[in-house]
Amino acid sequence: MGALVKDARVPFSKLGELIGISAPAAHSRVKHLRKDGRVLGEVTLIDELASEKPFLAMLHIDTKDASEPVELIYLAKFPEVEELISVSGDTRFHMKVRTESSSAFERFLERLWAIDGVVSVKSYVALTTYVSRPSQVGVTREFK
Repeated sequence: MGALVKDARVPFSKLGELIGISAPAAHSRVKHLRKDGRVLGEVTLIDELASEKPFLAMLHIDTKDASEPVELIYLAKFPEVEELISVSGDTRFHMKVRTESSSAFERFLERLWAIDGVVSVKSYVALTTYVSRPSQVGVTREFK
């Protein structure tokens, strides 16, 4: 799977060569990975700074109870929301939001604050992104 993560368009002949199997066997393996739900799709990664939404912020959101407010889940359907994750610790949710400007972000926050059940929002505006990548294949042995 690692070769697919690096380049989802790698030809099956090259993929087979990389992992030591034939091209038809590589094709069959990828087909099974997709069927089993281990490969969910293929995406095009874009340079965030070249996109229409260069303003990046991370939000920590608290709600008054442990259930997910339906409106918060609805808000996550907007393309500005890149992640919505239930987390442990001193906050309930982490949300990664990318907007076209600080004023657009402010309007997003107004929408977020209007949700019943939201009691606290801490926002952290990103200054410089040093690493941004999709989920990686592989495990660092020293972390086991």
